Amino acid sequence: MCPRCACVARQGPEPLEVELNEARLRLEELEMRRSVRDASEDEYRLKMPAIKCEIWQYKMGLKTKIILLHDHARPVLPRASAGFLHKKS
Repeated sequence: MCPRCACVARQGPEPLEVELNEARLRLEELEMRRSVRDASEDEYRLKMPAIKCEIWQYKMGLKTKIILLHDHARPVLPRASAGFLHKKS
């Protein structure tokens, strides 16, 4: 649960979190296969940048979602009641 917003109860991992973890596992598996020489250097050079790009995209998606949720949870004053905050001199 978000400490700032009690209205968001977590039921389980978000789909983006699942995809991010799967991409991380694919990268780890590729690196292990490379270390035991099960994956060729060509295969590694082709797949590694794509998997890292996937990981970056999922991370950015999660960060965006977090920012949107926190912005949504921020209290907003109606325009009429916000006027008392700014004194006119």
